[in-house]
Parts: sequence; structure tokens; C-alpha cells
Amino acid sequence: MFRCWKLVGLLLAVAPWVVLASHPAPAVPPPDPALLAIWRKPDNQGRACVSCHSPDGIEIAAYAFPDEDIVRRAQSHVSEPDAKQIVEMIHEVRRNYHIDKLLDPMRDRPMQPGGELLAGSTPMERDGSFARELQAVVPLFFARRIDSLAEAIAARDQLLAVDLSNLKVGIPINRLSEDVFHGPEHATIADWLGDVPLAKELPASLQDAYLADPSSANFQALDHALNAMYAQQGTLAQMCAWIKRRSLLYFQHSLRTRFLKTAEPVKLEGLNPMWSLGEFGRMSQNVNITAMGMPADVASKKLTGPSSADQMRELRLSWYWLGWCMDPGLQRTGPLTETFRADYFTRFLWSDGPYPMHQAFMVTRKIATESFVPSAWNSGAPQHLDLNYSAFLNDGGVGGPLPPDPQDRALFDAFVANSFRMNLFLQIDELSRTKTVYLREALNQQIKRMKQIFKDPRDQTLADRTLALIAQCKSAGR
Repeated sequence: MFRCWKLVGLLLAVAPWVVLASHPAPAVPPPDPALLAIWRKPDNQGRACVSCHSPDGIEIAAYAFPDEDIVRRAQSHVSEPDAKQIVEMIHEVRRNYHIDKLLDPMRDRPMQPGGELLAGSTPMERDGSFARELQAVVPLFFARRIDSLAEAIAARDQLLAVDLSNLKVGIPINRLSEDVFHGPEHATIADWLGDVPLAKELPASLQDAYLADPSSANFQALDHALNAMYAQQGTLAQMCAWIKRRSLLYFQHSLRTRFLKTAEPVKLEGLNPMWSLGEFGRMSQNVNITAMGMPADVASKKLTGPSSADQMRELRLSWYWLGWCMDPGLQRTGPLTETFRADYFTRFLWSDGPYPMHQAFMVTRKIATESFVPSAWNSGAPQHLDLNYSAFLNDGGVGGPLPPDPQDRALFDAFVANSFRMNLFLQIDELSRTKTVYLREALNQQIKRMKQIFKDPRDQTLADRTLALIAQCKSAGR
């Protein structure tokens, strides 16, 4: 338990990552103060609606949750008349923000890249859909072999130009809310809402200021206050709720500024909450739900659903992918070496899928971002190509299940081979210019593993050429 909390503290990264903030927002009246008072009123266990939601429930307003469901769930904390008043507040938020087209709570997953999940009933089927999606997005990796430095640079630049937030993927992001009322499979912590209140609530004055003017400055003030509360959380359930609360804060702000047509990308300092929730799922994989410190009534509902291990498993890939989209080089997300190299993320793309094409794309884009985007670099050494495919490669070649469908396998093989070729040409160019090699033995190992996968003699020659050049270069720092 202590290790998990220590990790969350360490993940207060000092480097920026992209979120949605805003220009000065047009004036939108906040909900009626009497309705907000009910929204903020705690029950006898200190749980209020605002404890797990946004300052005015705009994320509920954006979705087509039936009024009866809202009343039923609110009655766990307030009286039936008050629950109906909460429904009225949700309708008022919809009117104030002109929210006419509501999202489907089951189908429309918050921050799902590209807006929807790719087709397929299994991870491997969706992975095949992803391969076909990539054909249109990065065609230089599929059209023909990359066979020169110029082609390698063109492929790299095409890869770096991909907008990850709009790239459809086969990994399902957790739904906004799961509700055991709709079946035991929905009795899970794998959603965006905390199950317990935090050690203390965000100051109402900051929430009021934000609702009156959802500007970048007021959002940052609210986020700063929430970010500072991590050390006060006393149980695993509160720690999980705190990470979710920050993730939800970003999501609801992206909704709000989109409705107001004031959204713009901006860099913020602080925790990458999306990645941290994936880390929470990883580090808590052996923790039973009953040991997290939830109230008995909440824990009993979760125990009717998937096993505790499966619920933690459902947290991992969803949030790792979102966290990676925020920091594609993974050099500014947290202090762990395994994070820098994407070790856990890469392994879970095998074990929690498998998603082989997603993994190949992720690690290739990660290498390119870290190595060639100046703002992604986070080391005292000069920026250089860090050729490390993490768990994608091992001493036997590719480290996990491969696509069984022949067409999907052909796309996978084409992408992987061109990923290797691209990086070998880029590595040769760097070594030829700098006469310097970084982490010589690790680099040799990576290229020798590529050779086990390469089938074309021309590729073997390219790999041998790179190994020979490495042998001629001086080691960095000498």
C-alpha cells in the first residue's frame, strides 16, 4: 500500500504535458444556488454528489443518462425530493450550455481517441481494424520498403504528424460511469468516478469562480488545489478517487470549453493523472476490493462484478493509452525508468489484449517523439536516437502473440519491418554525423534482435552496416 502511495507522490512530474484549457469564456450562468447546495450536500458518511463529479455535473449533462437513473443513484445520498432537484440542475446545465446532442453512456467513452472504438468483438479483431486504420494514416509504412535516409525521414515525419487524440484505436477507454443496476459486468471501479469522497472537498470559492468564468486561470487554480491534496488521502480508495477526480477535471473542462467553443491546447505543469490511474491498476493488481477502504455498501456492490484482479486489469490499458497520448515520448510523465522505456505499458499491450499492431505503433511513435521532438527530451545529454523497443522485442524476436489473420499479419509485418528500417537509417545518419554511440551494448542488442525478425537479405545487410558503424564510434562521455 505504501509503495502505491509513494509512486503517486513521485508522479507529480515537473514537466509540462498537453491538456485542454481555454480563452476567456463567454458568460454562462451557473446553476441555481439552491440546486448547487443540494449537489454539494454531504450524506451521513460525508459523500456528496460533487465529491465524485465536476462542480456542476456537466459530464452527466453531456450524456443521455435517464432521469430515473440519476434519481435512483442520487438517492443513495439525498432524499427523493432532493434527487429530483439534482435532475433539474442537470437539465439547467444542458440549457445553459446549449447541449442538445447527448452522448450514449454505453457507447461514447470519454476521450476515446477518434471519438469511437474501432470495430471488432475481440482485442485481436480490433487490432486488425487498427492496422487498416494506420494504412491510411501512415501510408509510408505500408506502401513499399523504406530504403533510404530520405524515405526514413519522410516516414518519421509522417508518424510524428499523427494527432493521437483523433487516431481511432481498438482499446476501449473506460466508460464515464459503471452501474451494477445494469448488470454485474458493470459492477467495477474501471470508470471515471471515484467511489469515496476525498479527505476534504475542494474549496467552494474556487468552484464558484470556475463556474462563473471557466477560464484557463480559474481552471488552473482549481486543478492546483486538487493537485496539492494527494498527500492527504488516507486509503487506497481515496487515492484512486483522487486520481480519477483530476482525470475527470480535465475531461469536464474539455467538454465545457468545447460547448463554449473556446478550447485550445496548452501546456500545464503537474501530474499526468491518466497515466497514474494505469499505474494504480498495475500496482494494485493483487489488492482485494475489500482492502481498499471503501464503505461497506460500495464494496459489496463491486464484489458482485468482475474479480478484483479483473477490475484492476480494466484500469490499466485504458489509462496508460490516454496518459501516453498526453506525453508520447514518455519522458515527462513520471520518474520510473520503466515509464521512460514504456516497459509495463508495452507488456500489457500483449497480456491485456493482445494488441500487437497497437504495440508496434506505440513504441515506434514513442521512439520518434523522444528522439526527434525537442520539447519531449528530458535528459542532460544531447538529444539522440534512443533505439529501444522495450518489451516488443526479446531474444527470440517479437515478444507476444501475432495477428492470426493473414491480411492483418501482412500489415503488421510490413509496419514492423519498415519501423526497423526507418530507425536503422536514422541511426546510421546520426552515427555518421556525430561519431558517437550511446549505450553501445543495449543498441547492439536491439539490432541483433531485429536481425532475428528480418527475412530480406537486404535488411540483414542494413543491420550489419549499422553494427559495423557502431563499432567504429566512440562511446558518449569518453
